[in-house]
Amino acid sequence: MRRALERLRRELTALDAEAARDRAADPQPDRAPLIVTLVAGLCLVFMEYTRERPLLRALYAAMPALQVPRFAALAELATWVLVRIIGFFVLPALAVRLLLHERLRDHGLAVAGLGPHLRTYLGVFALVLPCIVVASLQPAFTAYYPFYRFAGASWLDLGVWELLYGLQFVALEFFFRGFWLTGCRRSFGTHAVLVSAVPYCMIHFTKPVLEVIAALPAGIVLGLLALRARSIWGGALVHVAVAWTMDLLALLRTTGLPTRLLP
Repeated sequence: MRRALERLRRELTALDAEAARDRAADPQPDRAPLIVTLVAGLCLVFMEYTRERPLLRALYAAMPALQVPRFAALAELATWVLVRIIGFFVLPALAVRLLLHERLRDHGLAVAGLGPHLRTYLGVFALVLPCIVVASLQPAFTAYYPFYRFAGASWLDLGVWELLYGLQFVALEFFFRGFWLTGCRRSFGTHAVLVSAVPYCMIHFTKPVLEVIAALPAGIVLGLLALRARSIWGGALVHVAVAWTMDLLALLRTTGLPTRLLP
């Protein structure tokens, strides 16, 4: 443990030194934190106050099949996922290209640096897993997960929902551990992790309290790992694995896993 902490300290020191060299090489004021903060704030407002109901009413009118409770519930969640993909990925990606004039791969979409850190990400998931199991024993957990209440009706229902659920986590990782973290790294060094970790905790406020409390240290750990790997994909894998595990545990403790392939 001591060697691991010392290695982490050296790597974080090296990251701060690299940010300092970048500032010294280009002493011009860094406008990226301002752009990132403003765009990120507007994205969060967009996602919080966008109302999916008008779009859903139009879909229901055009497609009567969506009025079936199962399909209506899935359509509502799919619309929620779409809004989050726009807010967490599409709008920030446009800001990277049009306002920062940088490449998306430099904001965490590269996979080249992920390999040496995969073991660390697996270790993070292994540490989190017992906490998930304990949390799943709480009534609030099974009342909240899975979001799609027909997830246990068939493997198709479960598979479609988990695919949609996983996609929005990839977008979320790009937003917090790619766009926001990379945009602030040059000016703030490793402290950019803290800048992104607090709003990451706040978006969990509607969830069970234990998950909200865990979101802050989780955001810091995933942020530090993303800085080291220069990639969001390890965090996305952990996030998706945790989310899918939570849904499966919730199903096992309530309706059980699906017993048929199709609805």
